[in-house]
Amino acid sequence: MHNLGGHEHDEKKKLATNSGRQHTVQISSSELSHAKAELSADLDDLQSTLKNKDTEIENLKAEIASLHTLVEIEKLRTDLANLKALAAKESAKKK
Repeated sequence: MHNLGGHEHDEKKKLATNSGRQHTVQISSSELSHAKAELSADLDDLQSTLKNKDTEIENLKAEIASLHTLVEIEKLRTDLANLKALAAKESAKKK
């Protein structure tokens, strides 16, 4: 594997395969560090994406609540218009 001034040592990792057999893979410290850095970057990206999605969900919930409020307002307006029409009919009958 790679050797940086003799200060690097190789690590052996056993990886289980789907069939249950094990293979020994030799990975240098720099390769292991590089893989760890890549995975950390991927994790940071995923966490950022998740945070953005959470924010988007909260915004959508607020928008839905606003729409519910608008629907309630329109329902009240309709009820009020119906009551006014009914009151006008009652008033016309009394005359």
